[in-house]
Amino acid sequence: MRNFQFQLISVVLAVLVALAPHTTLASTSFTDVNLYNDEITFLTERGIITGYDDRTFRPTQNIKRMQAVQVIIRHLTQEGITPSTNAPTPQFSDLKPGDYGYDEVKLAVQLGIIDGTRSKFNAWQPLTRDQMAKILVEAYDLTGESQLLFNDVSTSHWAQPYIATLAGNNITTGYDDNTFRPRTNMSRQHFAVFMARMLDDRFKQDASTPADLTNITTLEKNVVMVHALNYAGQPIAQASGFFIGNGIVMTTASVFETGNTFVITDSDGVQHELLGYVDKDTNLDVAVVKTAKPIPRPGFPLVAFSNLEKGDRVIAIGSPQGIMNTVSDGIISGLHDNDEDYVDIIQISIPLSAEHAGAPILNEAGQLVGIALYGEDDGSLHFALPTDYVHDMIANTTNMPYENTGFSYFSRDTNVKYTTVAPDMNLPFMVKDVVQQPNSSILYALSEHSDIVYKIDYDKQTIETHNLAGDVIPVALEVHNGEVFILYKKITNNAAAEIVVLNANTLEQTRQFPLLDLNDEAIENPFDLVVHDDYVYVSTGERMEYLFAYNHQLETRVSQHFLAEEYSTLAISEDGTKVFATDYSKHYDDAVEVYEVDKGQIKGLSNFYRGEFGKKASLHGKYVYGTNGVVFDAATRTKQTQFHIPYYDDIAFGMDRIYVGTYGILETFDASTHKLLNRVNVPGQLKRVFSSNGTAVVISEVLENGSNRPKHAIYKINGEESN
Repeated sequence: MRNFQFQLISVVLAVLVALAPHTTLASTSFTDVNLYNDEITFLTERGIITGYDDRTFRPTQNIKRMQAVQVIIRHLTQEGITPSTNAPTPQFSDLKPGDYGYDEVKLAVQLGIIDGTRSKFNAWQPLTRDQMAKILVEAYDLTGESQLLFNDVSTSHWAQPYIATLAGNNITTGYDDNTFRPRTNMSRQHFAVFMARMLDDRFKQDASTPADLTNITTLEKNVVMVHALNYAGQPIAQASGFFIGNGIVMTTASVFETGNTFVITDSDGVQHELLGYVDKDTNLDVAVVKTAKPIPRPGFPLVAFSNLEKGDRVIAIGSPQGIMNTVSDGIISGLHDNDEDYVDIIQISIPLSAEHAGAPILNEAGQLVGIALYGEDDGSLHFALPTDYVHDMIANTTNMPYENTGFSYFSRDTNVKYTTVAPDMNLPFMVKDVVQQPNSSILYALSEHSDIVYKIDYDKQTIETHNLAGDVIPVALEVHNGEVFILYKKITNNAAAEIVVLNANTLEQTRQFPLLDLNDEAIENPFDLVVHDDYVYVSTGERMEYLFAYNHQLETRVSQHFLAEEYSTLAISEDGTKVFATDYSKHYDDAVEVYEVDKGQIKGLSNFYRGEFGKKASLHGKYVYGTNGVVFDAATRTKQTQFHIPYYDDIAFGMDRIYVGTYGILETFDASTHKLLNRVNVPGQLKRVFSSNGTAVVISEVLENGSNRPKHAIYKINGEESN
């Protein structure tokens, strides 16, 4: 393809486009740079990157896809690289000849750096880490692979080969918890780090440096003891296990074959309840299980079977005979590379007892090489399962936030019975956002892949549509007082935000207006909205941390206020006097701010709750509910401890019922006592829950018959108490 020498300073001269919109400042004394100062200084002193006129670098700002292409193309142009005469041209619907950046994107397509056959390029979307890996590998013809496996990049992930190549060149070593976080946006400071590593080996990190095994305390923090308990709460079976992420544990599957409830004990001696299976393979005797609350543990880096050698030193950390975190060392005494009909096995010299099953087997670098299986009674043979067999199981789990990690309950005797349901209506589109017309069977929805607004009547089994005019991306919608409010951003014009209002009955457009800020400039990247009476409140996404208020009848801005974080989901109190903004950006993960509002005037901010809350606030009566299962009193702001609901993906409230949905389970609680009344298995992954006349209405993602193509379906579920 192409062969470049990355030692050339010209590799990243084009970073000026992505990293320095204002290029008048060449000093290295940035007032806001704390991390990666050496890398940023290295690039700045060579004139590769600069900062802003106010002497800031703005290190956490995201880089856009367009800017990344411009970086690469400017360098390739300097190197004299040109496409072949019969090279294709892009077919993007959102980027046409004459548009800003079209020529650079066209050249990138012609050089084979990006795929020009997709329908959209999304020029002003942030560049994600997996996209960054692909574009660097393709553009600069990188080769090689890393021996380490990132916990959150499965072998089936589309970018896995590119990420492995980037790691093989020590351009990336991932995060401390051995994740790559492929869908995380690239920031300016991290982009600078990658460029510095490409230009100078001094900035590269060697991922294979051995850890100090004398610091066992650090390693054993990830190890747990697993117990199966009988009806009296007494242990009747035991195994070992280890964290693979926040509140997710890998252990042996056989320990769950008996017992009524199951718990783990961590290295501090604290006991935690287990909820159920995230994944399991009874043939391999491994299971991934979820704890009742998130527990911040990073897990171990993984090493593939092909990178092991006989004689390698290893240690096992387990709990034989109930003795917590016993450490034993030995060597790999055999590597049994069997054919495809049999499992590859690691033979080790460490004596393993039955209670070692599920324990981590680590190398000198503190990396996971296998999971303890069993030992022979005579003490001569001891085996471990290579990480290759569980890598995808770990990666699929690590990719999800704790609250979104689905699970199935352990089979156990309980007075609450399980029932299953069949779909009442299949939807011809994938739902992006959906709201319910109060006290009716009508839903209004946005699609993941179109600019269409849908009106769904699940009782009558009918769907009506309204096409939004122009090149727009719908973001969110609300229904209020007989009208549907759609918040969207334009594909062009820097993702400027607008609202269109439809008649809820006819779907006819009644008005449309742009969202302007204090300077009468269009706000960009809207994120969420709520409506009450004549006023609509809008939160913004990237680069704009504001809450805006508009009078939608007069189509004018009323007020605005700083938000604690960008990407905040919104909820509004029934009387319209309080707006709840929940941080969705993962900076705080679960911060909630409450804004006092009066007829569009945002009066003040009070810090409502921070910690263990989740991604959205839901209001009902005197309580505020968070997706992490926390409930607190809206008036006193105190966390409730006398009752508990599970972590959930969505929640709905009836007259005397609360419906809580998590993955494939819908649970019904009494609204007064919070007693669990019913539990229903819903096929697929539950997405949204609504309540209508004593019935729960669920939208779930399932697979179409005979294919792996997902679809959304509606289920109506009776919430009566089981007998």
